Order: sequence, then structure tokens, then C-alpha cells
Amino acid sequence: MPKVLNMKTDQIPPDAIYCGRPSKWGNPFKIGMIYQGRKLTRVDAVEAHRDWFLYSDEGIKLQQNLPKLRGHDLVGWCAPLPCHIDVLLELANK
Repeated sequence: MPKVLNMKTDQIPPDAIYCGRPSKWGNPFKIGMIYQGRKLTRVDAVEAHRDWFLYSDEGIKLQQNLPKLRGHDLVGWCAPLPCHIDVLLELANK
């Protein structure tokens, strides 16, 4: 079963795919940035990414590449904390 791995703390298999910044999969919403009039928490940034990925023109274009992520471990910097890569893993493997 594919999982989200942390670049700093996990052993990264050769077929894992990096999905953090600055890759095309990176979350444009950063913790602490002001978005819609408020400072984003980690959970807010993940939720904003989900909405952006599902409903924005740019996110919808990226969705065409989701099959490339299917079945692979995905790598970033947040795991085991909530992360936009959790969203990508869920959508790629449903």
C-alpha cells in the first residue's frame, strides 16, 4: 500500500515520487501565509490545497497526471503531520 514518506526521516525507495516544493506537485499554500483574510495553519493549508487541486484551472490540469502517482510512495517534508501529499495519495489511489 503506497504511503507518504518524510524526506528527512524515512528510507526512500527508488521508485518513490517527490511531491514537495518546488515540484509541480508542491502546495502553493504555505503555513502562515495570509489567504482569504486569515493566517493559514497546517490543516488550513492542506484544505486550501485540496480545494485548489480539485477546482482551480491549474489543479484540474494537474489531475491529468494523477495516474503517474498511483501505486507509488510519495515523498515530502511533513509526514507524519498533515500534508498536501496526503490529498495527492488519496486521489491518486482511489
